[in-house]
Parts: sequence; structure tokens; C-alpha cells
Amino acid sequence: MYLWNINKLKSTLSTTGLSQKSCFLYVIITSTFCYGLLSLTGLFPQEAIDITIWDHVLSDTDLVFAVYGTYLFYRANGGENGKDFLERYISIGFVVSIRLIPLIVLSILGMAIYEGVTEGVADDNWMRTGPDDAAIWLFWSFLIWYKMISHTQEVANTKLSVL
Repeated sequence: MYLWNINKLKSTLSTTGLSQKSCFLYVIITSTFCYGLLSLTGLFPQEAIDITIWDHVLSDTDLVFAVYGTYLFYRANGGENGKDFLERYISIGFVVSIRLIPLIVLSILGMAIYEGVTEGVADDNWMRTGPDDAAIWLFWSFLIWYKMISHTQEVANTKLSVL
């Protein structure tokens, strides 16, 4: 199982493919992470969350990214003639996401520091999504899909040499 090294993952996917154990580990970790994030929303009192138009924009755009991104991923993998779609989708998506987490953390931290210095800290604004939050999240989401698709294209276009 690869957590960070996308080149080794692509090499394995291009040659031998992943073992069933590796596929299982990617699925179980990804599922646990997604459901864990979803369950965190229950920790915040609903009255503390102020839904804005930007929350709707993010939700709708994430849905478009998921549907269209999966379609482009399918095409990059070779479409009907592609191989190991689910194996590649989950493993490449996992490693790309892990590799891009530092970018989103630094972006959010930088924005929080900037807003803290320029606007001060207001207790009632910390849970409100604004255009700057949306821009950072949408750029990060776009980057994940872009990298997933480009890495899959490389894996799908790799010609195996016969020894």
C-alpha cells in the first residue's frame, strides 16, 4: 500500500496491479476517513452553523466535480477498454488526496492568519463560509481531480514490455 509515493503506485498499477489486501486497505481507510468527517458534523451545534450561498456553491460544485471528474477519470483510464478502474480510482485518489492535504492546511491557515490580522477574531464568523473559503476549497478539489486524471492517463498509457 502506498501513502505518498505516486510514482511507485503508478508503476505497480501499470505492471502487476494491486493485491486484494491493498485494495481492501485503500477502501477501508477511505471509507473510515469519509464517514469520520461526516460524523464530525454532529459535534457542532446546528444553530452555530450559518449556511451561506457559498455553502450551496461548494455543495453543487463538489457534486459536479464528482460526476464529471469520475467520467473524465473513466475516459483517461481507457473507457470501455480500460483496466482495473475501481482499483486505480480508489488508490490514485487516496494517494493524490494525501499528498495535497498539506496544501489545503497551509491555505486555510494562511487565510485564517490573514483574516485574524486584518479583521480581528469574531466569535460569530468562524463557522461562516465566504468566497475566500469557497475559492480555496474549489481550487483544492479541482487540483485533486486534475492530478487523479493525469496520473491515471499515465498509468493507462504505459506499455508493458515483454521480457
